[in-house]
Amino acid sequence: MSFRRTPSGLSNMHLFLQVDVVVFTEGGSVSYSSSEVLSGAYNTQSVDLLFWTKIFKVFLPKKKLAFRAIGSKSTIKSIASDIALGSVKNVYVATDRDTDNFRGKLIKAPGVFYTFGYSWENDVWCADVVEEAFYTLCPVSRNEVQVRSEINSCYEQFGKDIRWAVYADILLSCHGSSLLPRGKPESVISFEASGKPCVNRQRLRSLIQCKKQKKLNKIFLGQKAQFHPLCDCYGHIVSSFSYRIIVYLLKNNSNSPPLPKDYAYAIGIDKFVSGLINGQFIDCYKHYEGQFLLV
Repeated sequence: MSFRRTPSGLSNMHLFLQVDVVVFTEGGSVSYSSSEVLSGAYNTQSVDLLFWTKIFKVFLPKKKLAFRAIGSKSTIKSIASDIALGSVKNVYVATDRDTDNFRGKLIKAPGVFYTFGYSWENDVWCADVVEEAFYTLCPVSRNEVQVRSEINSCYEQFGKDIRWAVYADILLSCHGSSLLPRGKPESVISFEASGKPCVNRQRLRSLIQCKKQKKLNKIFLGQKAQFHPLCDCYGHIVSSFSYRIIVYLLKNNSNSPPLPKDYAYAIGIDKFVSGLINGQFIDCYKHYEGQFLLV
C-alpha cells in the first residue's frame, strides 16, 4: 500500500485503512522518515503504541482509529506541524513531551497529543502502580506482605538523589545538549547490598564533571524552572528504576521466575489506565482530558 507523498496523501490514509483517524506515535525498532510514513511504513510493535491505544480508548472510545508507531520524534513533529497548519486532516499524533515545554517547542493544536510528564514512562510509573504490579505478579496476601513503605522509600530517595541532575539535564536540553545518558539509562542506577535499586551518584558526578571539563558558558532558562524529578527525568531512567523495584520486591517475597521488562511495562500501563478510570492520577487525567476535548 502506498500513498502520494503529499499532505493530501496522508490525509487520505484513513480511507484506505477504513477508519476515522490515523494516529501516529513514537516507538518501535525502526525510525521512519516522513516519505516512508507516507508510503505506508510503520512498526507493528511498540510499548508506546500500547500506552496510547489504551489512553485513546479511555478518552475517545467511539472513534475508529488505526495506530502506527513510526519511531522518529522528528517525523512526529513534522506531521504535528502540518496538523497545526491545517494541511493534514484525519490524522493525530501522540508523542512524549520530553523537555519541549521548557524549550517552548510544544505544538499546541487539536489532534496533537503530549504526555503529561517527560514521557509515558513518567506518567505510568509511581508508587501506586508499582504496588499494584507487585501484587498482580506475586502470589501473596496484601495483609501479610506489605511493601508500600519500601516502595515509597525507594522513590523518595531516587527523587532526592537525581533532582539536580534532572535540573541540569533540562538546562542543557535548552542548548542542544543533555546530562543524563540516553544510550545507557541504566548506567545511573546501582544496587545496595540487599539488591534494592538506587541512584548511582558516582556516575552522576562523573557525568557532571565531564560537562564541566567542556567549559560550557553559563546557561539559563530565562526564568526559574518549575520541575519535578520524577515527572521531568528522562523517562527510560524512571522506567528502568521502577522495573528494578518490582524485581527486587519479587525476589524478596516469592520464588517467581525472572520478570521480562516488556511484561512489567505492559502491566504497569494497564494499572495506570485502570487508575485513571477509577479517579486516581488527577493531574494526568486533567491533562489528557483537556487535549481530547479539543478534537
